[in-house]
Order: sequence, then C-alpha cells, then structure tokens
Amino acid sequence: MTRPEIAVLLAHSKNVVRDELLACEVPDNPIFGAALRSYFPTQFQQRLGADIAAHRLSREIIATQIADDLINHVGPGLIYQLDERLGVPTSAVAAAYAVALST
Repeated sequence: MTRPEIAVLLAHSKNVVRDELLACEVPDNPIFGAALRSYFPTQFQQRLGADIAAHRLSREIIATQIADDLINHVGPGLIYQLDERLGVPTSAVAAAYAVALST
C-alpha cells in the first residue's frame, strides 16, 4: 500500500473508533478529563480551566482525542482483533488503555 492509502485507512479507523466511543459512556468518564484539557492551548487551559469542562463539544473532543491516541499507539488492527476474536468492545479497550497510561 502507498502512504496516502494508509493515511486514508487510518483516518477511517479513527472515525469508526470515535463514533463507537460517542455511542457509549466513555467520553463522560472523568478519567478522560485530561484528554479534553490537553486539546486546548496552555493559555486557554490557564484562563478558562473551569469553562473547558462545560464546553458544548466536550464529548466529541474527548472521543476524537481518545480515538486518535489509540489508533496512533496500538494501531487499528488491535482494536478490531480484540472485538472480533474476544468480543472486547472499543469502550473497554479505551478504558484499559487509559488505566495502562495512568500507571
């Protein structure tokens, strides 16, 4: 495959994972609050810290950040294989990934 083809597949994978995360409770979990804060520049974080948590697109930002991080670090194949072979949903993979990163 060429690099542009791989880039398109990665983008589609991230969109699928994002949509699956939006369909569950993962973006509402406080453990992912750092994903929302890190989306904004440092100056915004300092000035608008409390307002960031109330952002109207917070779920979408968190889901996009998690999907991007997951696909970039574990690849699209692992998430698919865990679901197909073991029945592990994307939400469980995201939660396990967050726990692994926090330790």
